[in-house]
Amino acid sequence: MHFRSLHSRILSAFGSTVATDSRTKNYLQQVKLSLVMRVLTVAASFATTAILLRAMSLDQYGIWALLITVQTWINLFDLGIGNGLRTRVAESLANGRIKEAASNISMAYAVFTLIFILLMVALIPTVIVVDWQSFLNVSTIGSSELRGAVGATALLTSLILVTNLINPVAAAVQRNSYTAVAIFIHAAIFLVLAVLILVTGWGSVLTFLVLRGTLNVVVNLGFTIWFYSQRREIKPYVTTDLRGSRGLISLGFGFFIVQIAMLVLFSTDQFLIVKLLGPEQVPQYDVVYKLFSLFVTVHLMVAGPLWSAYTEAYQKQEFNWVRRTIRGQHKFLFLLAVASVALVPVARPIIAVWTGDTVEPASGLAGLMCLFVVLTMWNNTFGAFLNGIGHLRPQIVAATIGAFLNIPLSIFFVSTLSFGISGIVLATILSIALQSVILPWAVFRILRQRHEPQRIGSQDWA
Repeated sequence: MHFRSLHSRILSAFGSTVATDSRTKNYLQQVKLSLVMRVLTVAASFATTAILLRAMSLDQYGIWALLITVQTWINLFDLGIGNGLRTRVAESLANGRIKEAASNISMAYAVFTLIFILLMVALIPTVIVVDWQSFLNVSTIGSSELRGAVGATALLTSLILVTNLINPVAAAVQRNSYTAVAIFIHAAIFLVLAVLILVTGWGSVLTFLVLRGTLNVVVNLGFTIWFYSQRREIKPYVTTDLRGSRGLISLGFGFFIVQIAMLVLFSTDQFLIVKLLGPEQVPQYDVVYKLFSLFVTVHLMVAGPLWSAYTEAYQKQEFNWVRRTIRGQHKFLFLLAVASVALVPVARPIIAVWTGDTVEPASGLAGLMCLFVVLTMWNNTFGAFLNGIGHLRPQIVAATIGAFLNIPLSIFFVSTLSFGISGIVLATILSIALQSVILPWAVFRILRQRHEPQRIGSQDWA
């Protein structure tokens, strides 16, 4: 779709009156730059995937994809503080409390540094003791290389955890596009390095993991230095006084519960494939997911910046703006859903060209993945508002129930009904279906009660 056409569709989806709204103007500016950066990032990511599939065997690529997923698991050790920080800083800035915002940011960096130290103490013995060949069901990769790959993943991801804290801060000041630029820089440089490794023949799981992780840390540090040079009023300072962090950690813990549940829902699929079907089956899931997750990526570029915008609007009781914005999101979601359905019949030919016929997806996998991404986008539409106001109870309930269902359903569909990879995706779809009902109900309920004197605030997640 031509970018100007996409921009006009987003504008029309919000209605003609929002052109004079400064919040919406900033939001649309962030969306424009984020979409451009995300398109470039996705292009680089797709090219990198094609290179990695050629540089490694299917077994190696399966382990690579799994360890990248493990990075998501380690990131959960932020205890939800990153998301809590985003909401708290946005609330403080919306009410003109600049010093409070800077204090929260400083305390978050202090807490994250402590988390990094604790992670290293806990993970190093684990990396040494565990028999990773047996645990990951792989014998084609040497024990020492596999242990080194897992160790590098643990160390670098823990560093990434700390340096990634700049992202929720940028989002809190409604500058999500800055993060999109940093992510593109990382993807572009990694693509160049992957090409060089393919040409030289030095490719291995360990090599790619170390390069990717190190590059991520370096880019994050550069982004952090640049950002705080532009926003000196909220620049963090060194502090060991964490007494004021209780409120931040309390809200963050609510996000942490949601994150744990979402980890089980979205990040265990590849591990289940490795354990139930073998690592050589991971590539077909990975490429189909990456293809259809393009729509989720585009949707997040449009819906993601609204998190902090909703925080500001809610604090100022501008509920008409919230309603109008959610209606606009529904229209945009419909366009993406139609495009996702249209991709289903042509997915296999696209993947054949993309991967050079090295991957052949199972029949029906594309259709199920389409349904999965549409439900995910629907849930994200309402989740952005609930996250922005810190009302997490509906998500905690729905995501926790889904998390308890996901793994047993996956095992049942694969081991008992022999559905293969499709069974794992089907289990995830059924597990997130409850959110698709509860989240919109919660949002509409809150907006109906907007005139009541006691508002639902960020302390009411539990």
